[in-house]
Amino acid sequence: MNRSSKNGSSIMGTLIHNIPYAGTIFLGAVIIFISLEGVYRWLFSGLFIVYGIFSTLWFILFLCAYCHSYGSAGCQSGFGRLSAKLRKRGDGSLFRKKFKRHMPVVIPSWVVPVIVGIVSLAYEFSLLKLILIGAFVLISFVLLPLISKKRGCSSCPQRDDCPWMGK
Repeated sequence: MNRSSKNGSSIMGTLIHNIPYAGTIFLGAVIIFISLEGVYRWLFSGLFIVYGIFSTLWFILFLCAYCHSYGSAGCQSGFGRLSAKLRKRGDGSLFRKKFKRHMPVVIPSWVVPVIVGIVSLAYEFSLLKLILIGAFVLISFVLLPLISKKRGCSSCPQRDDCPWMGK
């Protein structure tokens, strides 16, 4: 079933937009898990997953309310519809400012697994770790931005006001 809105947003589009980020959280947790030992591997990989969920919720609460797609099916990520259920609309003219303010909340989810993995590789080389770190970097720094810019951002009504689009 592929329900579409008038601007082409669909369930499949929402999945395509969110799967790479979910992949970074999953791979990040795996990298942390195989890089640490004992109870720390469970603790920190679990905390990383919780952090990934927390940072997404943070965006939904503190950024999405300021987007033009707030509450609409036009939001490629689906976050705008969730935001509308959790809080009232903010002033759309503040989107750029809010984006810059809240983006640092997500950055650790892209950096921590790479740092933990590289430090772990320095202590003990593992081809599996190297492959997982490479996959993580590919998804986080190539695939995720490419999908966001080509699929989500290209049809986003907020694109002219968004720092992510480089303006």
